[in-house]
Order: sequence, then structure tokens, then C-alpha cells
Amino acid sequence: MAWKKLKVSLNFDSTSMDCDGGRVVAQVRVQGETDGGQDDNEYTVFLKDDYLPPDVLWNSGPRTEPPSQHVDRKFEVELWCNDRCHVSGPAGSSKERVAEVYAHALSVGRESQTGEFKIACRK
Repeated sequence: MAWKKLKVSLNFDSTSMDCDGGRVVAQVRVQGETDGGQDDNEYTVFLKDDYLPPDVLWNSGPRTEPPSQHVDRKFEVELWCNDRCHVSGPAGSSKERVAEVYAHALSVGRESQTGEFKIACRK
């Protein structure tokens, strides 16, 4: 029950949005290979801001992939400016106007993380 390879990548359609109704779309991609074990391989993908403690803006919830598979999954996640003009997502707020957003994929025994993208709410 393991991943042989696991990689996450992240892109945005824009890096800034208006405080009043602004939105951007993040494209999160998970690629990898699962081993030939008998069990499904669980993982979760996150969009986060900050590191300790991280602000979770979105998570995929637990996902599973069958054994001996080449994995290439894509997720589109909408982020927006909340009523305080802070970068926000379906799971919470960054609590700041400019967030350093990164993707993080986590499974048993493997994880992958992207670099940061500065996403800004502008007045």
C-alpha cells in the first residue's frame, strides 16, 4: 500500500483579483504511480497559505487510487476575496490581502509540495 511516485503542481489563471467579487481559478494537478500492492492508495491534496500553522484554503478530501496505476488527476479550485478583502477558498481564509498559496499532496509514506504563488486581493 504505497505510492512509488507522487508529484503535485499548481497554476493560476491570474494572480490578482478585485476585493469586490474578484475570483481566480487554481489548477492543481497530481501525478504519480502506485505500487502493485493489494490495497487502494489514499491521498489528500491541499491549497495552503503559510507554513506554521498553515491556513488551509481548500482540500480534496480523502481520495484513493487503485494499485499499479499511473495517476494524472486535475482539480480546479476557485479562490476569492472575502468581505474583509482577504484571499479565501472553500475551506477557509488566508487572513491576509496577499497570500503565498502553495499546493501540498499527502499520502502514506510520500508527499509533494509546490513553490508559493503570491495571490492578491486589490481594492
